[in-house]
Amino acid sequence: MKAHPTRFVRLANKEDLNRIAELWAIEMRYYHTLDPRFFTPTQQNIDSYRQEIEMTIEDLYVFVLLISNEIQGFATISQSADGIINYNDMPFCRIGDLVLNQKFGIGVRKKFVQEIMKWAKEKGYQRIDLYIHAKDKLARSNYKEIGFEESFLNISLNIE
Repeated sequence: MKAHPTRFVRLANKEDLNRIAELWAIEMRYYHTLDPRFFTPTQQNIDSYRQEIEMTIEDLYVFVLLISNEIQGFATISQSADGIINYNDMPFCRIGDLVLNQKFGIGVRKKFVQEIMKWAKEKGYQRIDLYIHAKDKLARSNYKEIGFEESFLNISLNIE
């Protein structure tokens, strides 16, 4: 029987930013294949993302997933200034990015989301919203399997 690697979820710190940006860049290259007009994985964008996370790490919750003591994923979670976003009196938070090393499957992704759910419940949230690209059918399927439901559809119009 194969032993499972050690898994651990914790809040990110500034020493984690390079690895977070590296994982984000890999994800953007994948999304570029889905929507090349919107996702341009340039070094400038990678540097900007790293700076954005660095500037907001105190205001955002950024969780990292460690497997065998290496960061293999991260999630950024936003909330309002008072800590709770409400919609129809339902407190919720938003996952802006949920990035996982592509070599790990739905099982690891599910466990990572479960850890985020535990944290959200402790904070008093009743719902978690997650933004994913509509063309990413695998992600949509995976998150539905975890328990997410599609509730809003964001549509765009390019103006040329």
